[in-house]
Amino acid sequence: MKVRIILFFLFLFVFLNVEAQIGISNNAPNNNPNHLINNVLVGGGVTISNVQFSGNNQQIGFFSNGNSIGMSSGIVMSSGHAVNADLGGNPSANNTPTNGTQCANVPNSICNDLFTVANSVPPLVGQSFSVSSINDLCVLEFDFIPESDTIVFNYSFGSEEYTTWVNTQYNDVFGFFISGPGITGPYSSPPGFPNGSQNIAIVPNTNPPIPITISSIHPGYNGNYYNTGNNSISYNGYTDVFTAIAVVQPCQTYHIRLAIADGSDDYLDSGVFLEANSFTTTSVSIDTNMVSIVSDTLFVECTDSSLTLEAGITNSNYSVLWNTGDTTMSIFVGPGQYYYTASSGSCSLSSDTVTIFNQTIIQKDTVVNQISCFGLTDASVDLSVSGGTPPYAFFWYDSISGFNSSSEDLSNLSSGVYYCLITDSNLCPTPMLSVSITEPTVLEDSSIFSNVSCYNLNDGDISLLISG
Repeated sequence: MKVRIILFFLFLFVFLNVEAQIGISNNAPNNNPNHLINNVLVGGGVTISNVQFSGNNQQIGFFSNGNSIGMSSGIVMSSGHAVNADLGGNPSANNTPTNGTQCANVPNSICNDLFTVANSVPPLVGQSFSVSSINDLCVLEFDFIPESDTIVFNYSFGSEEYTTWVNTQYNDVFGFFISGPGITGPYSSPPGFPNGSQNIAIVPNTNPPIPITISSIHPGYNGNYYNTGNNSISYNGYTDVFTAIAVVQPCQTYHIRLAIADGSDDYLDSGVFLEANSFTTTSVSIDTNMVSIVSDTLFVECTDSSLTLEAGITNSNYSVLWNTGDTTMSIFVGPGQYYYTASSGSCSLSSDTVTIFNQTIIQKDTVVNQISCFGLTDASVDLSVSGGTPPYAFFWYDSISGFNSSSEDLSNLSSGVYYCLITDSNLCPTPMLSVSITEPTVLEDSSIFSNVSCYNLNDGDISLLISG
């Protein structure tokens, strides 16, 4: 029996570790850049073209079972072998990919961009080290056309350089460089995008923005974003899941470069995980009271009331058409389904659909116990309320006696007419409730009698009269 128990717990331990361990595939088609971008990374609201890859196919792959790092699946890009990010891998080995790209810091190149990013970090974090070269470059890049005005995607950075080589020249680096209409930046951009690019892989809430490297997120600096590795992935440490975000112009063409490389050497590796289907544009919003609606279901606060829906688009070049046929920026609506399209030339944007329901009517029921005897105050009202949106508020009053109460039920009442105003949590009122409490009249008695007519007869009588 003891052996069985030991074997059971050994099996359970192995099973739980396998379940928690991230899985990485570099086999076809998961080493194909087009497949990884079009079939893994991209979600809705974007059109992708012109996918390009620089590096070695050993540096890219598909990861699954990634809930332990905050993303169930997606793409992994590495400065070494992608599969070595797996818990069974060895990113500390000298596993420079075959034909790994070792690049010079030529101006207006992605190598120079990563070199610039890596060396921008030391002064931003109070350090003075410098990165001497960019090695094992891995770049996925493509054009995209967004359907809305914001592009987002989720990612996490991990490294075998943690934490031994923090604040040293071995500062592995990555960046997400976006270029296109309305974007001007200090980094290079491909032909057709003349205004440079911006790096949107930055530590959240930093001003000036700090790029993400092992020296800008570690236990001693921005430690709230750092996680210890070697539990579900083989890297010594990794960051929280962040969201890269950029404001764009709908229906215009943009270019993005997703790049990672070793800094100063090619020995210890780093990787970036990109969540599947997270590269998306946000839908144009439907707002109410100037606040964007985040749910697809709304309740009108009170029965037979209505609210104003607003098209959440600020570009005056777009015309709006609601499914009601209205072309105004806002509409006054009751229960139903609502959405709109916003058009400018050949560019057409679609909003989410919002369904509006009426709240149920506030129902009320009373059980009234009247005063039992004249002169007593033992009447009571048992009130039951349903519908609307609890909790409810009650205001009882009797204008003659001056009585008032905020209780739901009443007791020890004297005669009178009691009125109650009931509202729910949305302050929706109901028709005034009135309850009449009556008091029995005073109990009175009288009698009529006739005497016995003759001695020894029994013809006398008494009649008792009671009223009240």
